[in-house]
Amino acid sequence: MRAALAADGRTIVHFCDRADLADQLVQTAPDRATAVQADFTVEGDVERLWETAVAWGEGIDVLVNNAGVYEQAAVDFETSEWRASWHRTLEINLVAPALLSKNAIAYFADRGGGAIVNIGSRGSFRGDNPEYQHYAASKGGLVAMTRTIARGYGDQGVLAYHIAPGWIASDLTDAYVADNGDVEILAQTPLGEVGPAEEVATLSCSWPQAPRAT
Repeated sequence: MRAALAADGRTIVHFCDRADLADQLVQTAPDRATAVQADFTVEGDVERLWETAVAWGEGIDVLVNNAGVYEQAAVDFETSEWRASWHRTLEINLVAPALLSKNAIAYFADRGGGAIVNIGSRGSFRGDNPEYQHYAASKGGLVAMTRTIARGYGDQGVLAYHIAPGWIASDLTDAYVADNGDVEILAQTPLGEVGPAEEVATLSCSWPQAPRAT
């Protein structure tokens, strides 16, 4: 978001339960940003988020699907617990982005174009640890969805991009490090460091301005 605002853009900040952080971001440019709460596991919240975003400002040019959950669902979990985690992960990481993209495709086509940026993971391609099969499955699905949108709607000016970073500093990775330490993470990263979220944000803002980027 900071990258978009730095480029004089207008931004809708979606949050689930961290209103404090959303408000901090909005206050950096209150005349060009607003925050909207939505819980992607609640029926109707995705649609409400989209409708609120469309009604605010001067229209939407770029949709960035970045919401995600990263929680364990080991094979030795009770089936009910395992199933609940799978449902929650797929609902937040894949179904919600799909529904937002569904709305964005029709909206952008009517407006003459727009861009969808889906934030995936290295797990999109390499898989993940056994306890996170559902996370890897959701991010792999996001890749396939992005490619399908690009192939199916590019001729209508609807661009679709997928960014699959390695370990990036975020609430999700902070929680993992708190439980497991950072030795494993750094050993898996050629540069030996966790990447800054700002680099992903910069790509999310710059790629839609380069329509032939792949």
